[in-house]
Amino acid sequence: MSARGTRLCLTLAFGVAGCAGSTGPDGPGHFTTLQTVVDDAQVSAGRVSYPSEGLAVSGIVCRPKALGPHPLVMANHGGWGGLGGELTPTSGCVSLARAGYVVIEPSYRGEDGSGGTIELCLGEATDIRTMLAIALTDPEVDQNRVSVLGGSHGGCSTFRALIDGAARARVVAVAGPTDWAATYQALIDSIDAGASGDRLLGFQVITSDTRKYLGGTPAQVPLVYAARSVLTRVKRLDQYPGQLLIQHGVDDEIVRVEESCALVALAAGFTAYHVDAAGQVVAAAPAKCSGFQIAWSAGPLPAGWPGSRYLVVYEALGHGGGANAGRQGADAFGFMDPH
Repeated sequence: MSARGTRLCLTLAFGVAGCAGSTGPDGPGHFTTLQTVVDDAQVSAGRVSYPSEGLAVSGIVCRPKALGPHPLVMANHGGWGGLGGELTPTSGCVSLARAGYVVIEPSYRGEDGSGGTIELCLGEATDIRTMLAIALTDPEVDQNRVSVLGGSHGGCSTFRALIDGAARARVVAVAGPTDWAATYQALIDSIDAGASGDRLLGFQVITSDTRKYLGGTPAQVPLVYAARSVLTRVKRLDQYPGQLLIQHGVDDEIVRVEESCALVALAAGFTAYHVDAAGQVVAAAPAKCSGFQIAWSAGPLPAGWPGSRYLVVYEALGHGGGANAGRQGADAFGFMDPH
């Protein structure tokens, strides 16, 4: 994928106008066009609805009009505020379609007028699996060039989609919670440690929303939090037949890097890399992950990413960016479409 694609896709939305019917995780389904935003000689892009677990879930699809097959990119957004105004004539979704990609992104249940309620990395995974299954029935999609990107809430929802049997793809999960109880407690610890200003407000909003959507704290509803844990489902993640790259920043204050390291320490077949603040690979554990039984490989990162499982941890990278953000993005998209 081009450098332009690297800059675009962390906010991707994918919309398909008029895909054929399909059989997804919930049986027959198709995309119904709700709004066409772009329809010119090169691309079509719009908002769609599709059935997922009996709910009408909205999303975005952007596609080239040239004859395919075209590579497919699915972007699973972070947060739980929906896609908002992401789809415009100059958005990343449309720009990628002009570059020859079919792009899709679900809003998830409870967002942007979709049915249901926000579940935090549970039902959202079904929405992801279903939208991907429908998109893969499109004869203009190259079945051998399918990639998925999920960050934060979209990262853990992507993990769960893989665990639950999502279609094979090259998948990048960025800073996805693997244990919601640990995520919640880390945020509470940051509040108690004296966070202030925007940091404090951000931590308070996330913890408040978590209690709202899950019905209480981890101590009050432990089974609800456990139902969202990736760590207790690692063996099922190991069975996923596609390729997986996990990325995480050492400076992440929302989802601690230890969550990704804990997952990789339990899982099978991962090759781990540690990228320093200068963007160079060092064969030493990041300090925050030194307590996990993970072997850290010397660089450089592999050309073409031929393996099935990777972890890359970046210094100078937080939840919302940092000095290594460009390197992280380039690595993600190099993995997703190494052609």
